[in-house]
Amino acid sequence: MTLARGLAAFDDRVLDRVVMAVPAAGMWLARLVDRGAETPVDGVVRLVAQGARGLGTLARRPQTGQLHQYYAQATAALVVLALFLVFVR
Repeated sequence: MTLARGLAAFDDRVLDRVVMAVPAAGMWLARLVDRGAETPVDGVVRLVAQGARGLGTLARRPQTGQLHQYYAQATAALVVLALFLVFVR
């Protein structure tokens, strides 16, 4: 009977505390990793989204619906391409 009481006390004082400490340690580690990894990753995602938004704004700028402006843009692009090919070769 004494052995049973001793083992019950050991279970209550030691094993139960270890079992309760494991989730607390896991939560502490998760918070630590969250601060160290989540913030930089979130910053990169926000930066990519901001860049995509800016490129979308730039892509919509020449879309005026006026045909003569599209011809002028195509001509300018062909001139730049021709100059590039002349200077590269």
